[in-house]
Amino acid sequence: GKFCAVTDTSTSENYTVSRHDALTATAGWTFTGWSGDCTGTGACSIANIQANKSVTATFTQNTYTVTGTASPANGGTVSCTPASVNYNGTSSCTQTATAGWTFTGWSGDCTGTGACSIANIQSNKSVTATFTQNTYTVTATANPTTGGTVTCTATTVNSGDGSTCSATANAGWTFVGWSGDTQCAG
Repeated sequence: GKFCAVTDTSTSENYTVSRHDALTATAGWTFTGWSGDCTGTGACSIANIQANKSVTATFTQNTYTVTGTASPANGGTVSCTPASVNYNGTSSCTQTATAGWTFTGWSGDCTGTGACSIANIQSNKSVTATFTQNTYTVTATANPTTGGTVTCTATTVNSGDGSTCSATANAGWTFVGWSGDTQCAG
Protein backbone atom coordinates (compact mmCIF):
# COMPACT_ATOMS: atom_id res chain seq x y z
CA GLY A 1 0.00 0.00 0.00
CA LYS A 2 0.88 3.67 -0.09
CA PHE A 3 1.69 5.60 3.07
CA CYS A 4 0.78 9.03 4.28
CA ALA A 5 3.11 10.39 6.96
CA VAL A 6 2.02 13.48 8.83
CA THR A 7 4.34 15.00 11.40
CA ASP A 8 3.37 17.78 13.80
CA THR A 9 6.50 19.29 15.36
CA SER A 10 4.77 21.80 17.65
CA THR A 11 6.41 21.90 21.05
CA SER A 12 3.84 23.92 22.99
CA GLU A 13 2.83 20.75 24.82
CA ASN A 14 6.31 19.29 24.42
CA TYR A 15 5.27 16.41 22.18
CA THR A 16 5.69 15.27 18.63
CA VAL A 17 2.94 13.57 16.71
CA SER A 18 3.99 11.21 14.01
CA ARG A 19 1.38 9.22 12.13
CA HIS A 20 1.86 6.71 9.33
CA ASP A 21 -1.38 5.53 7.78
CA ALA A 22 -1.34 2.70 5.27
CA LEU A 23 -3.47 3.35 2.23
CA THR A 24 -4.96 0.21 0.75
CA ALA A 25 -7.17 0.21 -2.32
CA THR A 26 -10.47 -1.63 -2.05
CA ALA A 27 -10.73 -4.71 -4.29
CA GLY A 28 -11.43 -3.61 -7.85
CA TRP A 29 -9.88 -0.17 -7.44
CA THR A 30 -6.37 1.17 -8.06
CA PHE A 31 -4.66 4.08 -6.32
CA THR A 32 -3.79 6.66 -9.00
CA GLY A 33 -2.34 9.55 -7.03
CA TRP A 34 -2.45 12.25 -4.39
CA SER A 35 -3.87 15.74 -4.60
CA GLY A 36 -4.01 18.66 -2.19
CA ASP A 37 -0.97 19.07 0.03
CA CYS A 38 0.65 15.97 -1.54
CA THR A 39 1.10 15.14 -5.21
CA GLY A 40 2.33 12.19 -7.24
CA THR A 41 1.91 8.51 -6.57
CA GLY A 42 4.68 7.82 -4.06
CA ALA A 43 4.57 8.20 -0.31
CA CYS A 44 2.87 11.34 0.96
CA SER A 45 4.90 13.03 3.66
CA ILE A 46 4.04 16.37 5.22
CA ALA A 47 6.54 17.76 7.73
CA ASN A 48 6.73 20.89 9.86
CA ILE A 49 2.96 21.44 9.80
CA GLN A 50 1.94 24.89 10.97
CA ALA A 51 -1.53 25.08 9.43
CA ASN A 52 -4.40 22.79 8.49
CA LYS A 53 -3.51 20.42 5.64
CA SER A 54 -5.66 18.44 3.27
CA VAL A 55 -4.69 15.36 1.29
CA THR A 56 -6.89 13.41 -1.12
CA ALA A 57 -6.09 9.94 -2.38
CA THR A 58 -7.62 9.30 -5.81
CA PHE A 59 -8.70 5.84 -6.94
CA THR A 60 -9.85 4.56 -10.33
CA GLN A 61 -12.12 1.57 -10.76
CA ASN A 62 -10.38 -1.30 -12.56
CA THR A 63 -11.69 -2.20 -16.02
CA TYR A 64 -11.18 -5.43 -17.91
CA THR A 65 -11.61 -6.47 -21.53
CA VAL A 66 -13.79 -9.31 -22.78
CA THR A 67 -12.55 -10.59 -26.14
CA GLY A 68 -14.50 -12.85 -28.47
CA THR A 69 -12.89 -14.83 -31.30
CA ALA A 70 -14.37 -17.02 -34.04
CA SER A 71 -12.59 -20.27 -34.92
CA PRO A 72 -12.06 -20.51 -37.81
CA ALA A 73 -12.36 -16.79 -38.56
CA ASN A 74 -14.49 -17.37 -41.69
CA GLY A 75 -16.93 -19.61 -39.76
CA GLY A 76 -18.76 -16.75 -38.08
CA THR A 77 -18.53 -13.73 -35.83
CA VAL A 78 -18.47 -13.13 -32.07
CA SER A 79 -19.60 -10.00 -30.26
CA CYS A 80 -19.21 -9.34 -26.51
CA THR A 81 -21.23 -6.54 -24.89
CA PRO A 82 -19.87 -4.64 -23.16
CA ALA A 83 -16.32 -5.35 -24.27
CA SER A 84 -14.88 -3.19 -21.46
CA VAL A 85 -16.21 -4.10 -18.01
CA ASN A 86 -15.72 -2.60 -14.55
CA TYR A 87 -14.62 -4.81 -11.67
CA ASN A 88 -17.31 -7.40 -10.79
CA GLY A 89 -19.23 -6.45 -13.95
CA THR A 90 -21.00 -8.75 -16.42
CA SER A 91 -20.61 -9.22 -20.17
CA SER A 92 -22.61 -11.33 -22.63
CA CYS A 93 -21.19 -12.76 -25.85
CA THR A 94 -23.18 -13.83 -28.89
CA GLN A 95 -22.14 -15.72 -32.00
CA THR A 96 -23.45 -15.67 -35.56
CA ALA A 97 -22.53 -18.46 -37.96
CA THR A 98 -21.65 -17.61 -41.55
CA ALA A 99 -23.94 -19.17 -44.17
CA GLY A 100 -22.81 -22.77 -44.67
CA TRP A 101 -21.37 -23.06 -41.15
CA THR A 102 -22.78 -24.26 -37.81
CA PHE A 103 -21.88 -23.07 -34.31
CA THR A 104 -20.58 -26.06 -32.31
CA GLY A 105 -19.61 -24.57 -28.94
CA TRP A 106 -17.82 -22.10 -26.69
CA SER A 107 -14.38 -22.44 -25.14
CA GLY A 108 -12.29 -20.23 -22.89
CA ASP A 109 -14.25 -18.36 -20.24
CA CYS A 110 -17.55 -19.78 -21.56
CA THR A 111 -18.26 -23.43 -22.29
CA GLY A 112 -21.07 -25.41 -23.84
CA THR A 113 -23.42 -24.43 -26.65
CA GLY A 114 -25.90 -22.20 -24.80
CA ALA A 115 -25.79 -18.53 -23.91
CA CYS A 116 -22.41 -17.04 -22.95
CA SER A 117 -22.64 -14.70 -19.97
CA ILE A 118 -19.63 -13.92 -17.77
CA ALA A 119 -20.36 -12.43 -14.33
CA ASN A 120 -18.20 -11.08 -11.49
CA ILE A 121 -15.38 -10.17 -13.87
CA GLN A 122 -12.11 -9.52 -12.02
CA SER A 123 -9.59 -10.04 -14.84
CA ASN A 124 -9.46 -9.91 -18.65
CA LYS A 125 -11.63 -12.62 -20.23
CA SER A 126 -11.55 -14.41 -23.57
CA VAL A 127 -14.08 -16.63 -25.31
CA THR A 128 -13.88 -18.56 -28.57
CA ALA A 129 -16.87 -19.64 -30.63
CA THR A 130 -16.07 -22.72 -32.69
CA PHE A 131 -17.80 -23.26 -36.04
CA THR A 132 -17.88 -26.32 -38.29
CA GLN A 133 -18.43 -26.11 -42.02
CA ASN A 134 -21.62 -27.88 -43.09
CA THR A 135 -21.13 -30.99 -45.22
CA TYR A 136 -23.58 -32.52 -47.64
CA THR A 137 -23.89 -35.94 -49.28
CA VAL A 138 -24.19 -36.35 -53.03
CA THR A 139 -26.13 -39.50 -53.88
CA ALA A 140 -26.23 -40.54 -57.52
CA THR A 141 -28.03 -43.58 -58.93
CA ALA A 142 -28.86 -44.85 -62.40
CA ASN A 143 -32.53 -45.35 -63.29
CA PRO A 144 -33.02 -48.12 -64.05
CA THR A 145 -29.92 -49.55 -62.44
CA THR A 146 -29.47 -51.96 -65.35
CA GLY A 147 -29.21 -48.99 -67.74
CA GLY A 148 -25.75 -47.86 -66.66
CA THR A 149 -23.58 -46.41 -63.89
CA VAL A 150 -23.17 -42.99 -62.31
CA THR A 151 -19.97 -41.80 -60.61
CA CYS A 152 -19.26 -38.53 -58.80
CA THR A 153 -15.89 -36.92 -57.98
CA ALA A 154 -16.99 -36.43 -54.37
CA THR A 155 -19.86 -37.93 -52.43
CA THR A 156 -19.36 -35.73 -49.35
CA VAL A 157 -18.79 -32.01 -49.97
CA ASN A 158 -18.38 -28.92 -47.80
CA SER A 159 -20.91 -26.14 -48.10
CA GLY A 160 -20.13 -24.13 -51.23
CA ASP A 161 -17.98 -26.85 -52.80
CA GLY A 162 -19.06 -28.97 -55.74
CA SER A 163 -18.98 -32.45 -57.20
CA THR A 164 -18.96 -33.54 -60.81
CA CYS A 165 -21.02 -36.57 -61.76
CA SER A 166 -20.87 -38.55 -64.96
CA ALA A 167 -23.18 -41.21 -66.41
CA THR A 168 -22.06 -44.17 -68.48
CA ALA A 169 -24.77 -46.09 -70.37
CA ASN A 170 -24.55 -49.88 -70.57
CA ALA A 171 -24.61 -51.60 -73.96
CA GLY A 172 -28.06 -51.27 -75.47
CA TRP A 173 -28.97 -48.24 -73.35
CA THR A 174 -28.81 -44.48 -73.98
CA PHE A 175 -28.26 -41.80 -71.35
CA VAL A 176 -31.13 -39.27 -71.63
CA GLY A 177 -30.54 -36.78 -68.80
CA TRP A 178 -30.43 -35.94 -65.11
CA SER A 179 -33.28 -35.63 -62.59
CA GLY A 180 -33.58 -34.83 -58.91
CA ASP A 181 -31.76 -32.06 -56.98
CA THR A 182 -29.41 -31.16 -59.75
CA GLN A 183 -27.91 -28.31 -61.64
CA CYS A 184 -26.59 -30.68 -64.27
CA ALA A 185 -27.34 -30.40 -67.93
CA GLY A 186 -26.77 -32.78 -70.79
